[in-house]
Amino acid sequence: MGCSDVVIKPFREETIFTKMTDYLGVRYRYAFTHLTSPFEENTSSLLLTPEHLAIMPNEWTMQLHQAASSLDHELMNQLIEQIPPSNVPLAETLRDLVNEFRFDTLMNLTQPFYHE
Repeated sequence: MGCSDVVIKPFREETIFTKMTDYLGVRYRYAFTHLTSPFEENTSSLLLTPEHLAIMPNEWTMQLHQAASSLDHELMNQLIEQIPPSNVPLAETLRDLVNEFRFDTLMNLTQPFYHE
């Protein structure tokens, strides 16, 4: 009947795990690895710029923007699959953004292309 806490959108993974720890008493073990590529770090999505997407055609980027604005998780993943194998770090970073529901970040990254 009552509410002990609230988590607002967009949900962040660390917030959910923290709340689970607070209320369920669970403990987590995190494996940390040394990351060399700026694409590989989970928070690196903040470092991702529209220029990183310049390897893809403008039409692709516009489709990614539209998919993000309509919250079309499936289409975003289909578009990410089209990224050439030579750009795996970019694909992984974009996939992380989709999986973390960071559609706002995806829209901001693709905004310059959307209006061209």
